[in-house]
Amino acid sequence: DSAFLPSTFLWTWLYSGDIGTWTPEGRLQLIDRKKNIFKLSQGEYIAPEKIEIVYERCPYVSQVYVYGENIKSSLIALVVLDEEYLSASPPQEFAQIPLSKLPESKEFSAHVLESMLSLGNEELNSLEQVKRIKLLPESNAFSIDNEMLTPTFKKKRHNIRESYRSVLDTLYKGLD
Repeated sequence: DSAFLPSTFLWTWLYSGDIGTWTPEGRLQLIDRKKNIFKLSQGEYIAPEKIEIVYERCPYVSQVYVYGENIKSSLIALVVLDEEYLSASPPQEFAQIPLSKLPESKEFSAHVLESMLSLGNEELNSLEQVKRIKLLPESNAFSIDNEMLTPTFKKKRHNIRESYRSVLDTLYKGLD
């Protein structure tokens, strides 16, 4: 269809709204959506989904929502705990704390952040690392039912941001 071509193809490039990177084999690997990229105050563009994928490899973590603002110089995150993993294999130093109290523990929060940053050191630059996190119980997991995920399990970033606005504002207090 000729009506489709001008807006989608421009100078032999396909504009799909995706962000990609070239692999060493010369293939295009899609890593993010253009609309989910934002800029921090120092001008660095951030792709939060790439960061979330790295942090979700942390064994204590079920879901991560990375957030940043163009007037801030650092990132923060909401972290949903993997309670199944934690009940089966709690960290030794936190085994005496009930699972329901772990999200409130500053020491455990620091432990999870340290674990996430350790994973991030391998694949993320320093501006892509989060500075603060808020732990959430698994009962607060992002889902289709609470309208935090799409039917294809992508995060509805706007809905999460609005639902947790006060938490995000608190995380940023005193950070910059």
